[in-house]
Amino acid sequence: MEVSSSRARRRHRSSQFVNRLSEIQRPTLPTPDGVSLSLTISVNVAPNHPVDTLAHPPTRYTGDEIREFGDLRKLLRRALENGSLDELGEMATRSAVINQRYLPQPHFDSLLELSQSTNAFGLQVAHSGRMVGMFLDPRLEKEDKSVEHIQRELLRLNLFSEFFRSGQTSV
Repeated sequence: MEVSSSRARRRHRSSQFVNRLSEIQRPTLPTPDGVSLSLTISVNVAPNHPVDTLAHPPTRYTGDEIREFGDLRKLLRRALENGSLDELGEMATRSAVINQRYLPQPHFDSLLELSQSTNAFGLQVAHSGRMVGMFLDPRLEKEDKSVEHIQRELLRLNLFSEFFRSGQTSV
């Protein structure tokens, strides 16, 4: 009885952490110039293979990774205080790289390379699912050449994109 109670508490804490991460990964704070903080292109990298988060074992991060997450929290605070998409993207990407060791996302290396080659601010991943997204300049529109290039590359990987702006569910 105590083991399942302990497991339930861990899962509850884990789901709270994931909920906080999703709030962090879609901030609604404006940048200093008043522009919406992010435009995100998101894809489900494995729609036919969802993650059963209740059956998935809790992640056991190393001491170095835990320290890295501490550094990432500081970077996140600074990014939000400064309205910095560069710092927000760096934080999300570094977190995604750590997560890839525990919940590998299909196409991760290709998506990371695409985000770097297109001047996206960073790559975000669901730490308990299959969604991966790229932070883009919020002033871009879907018709922008760089966004169209990203869409073509995603389609080449057989991935179908969705667009999100901070404070909106889909564009």
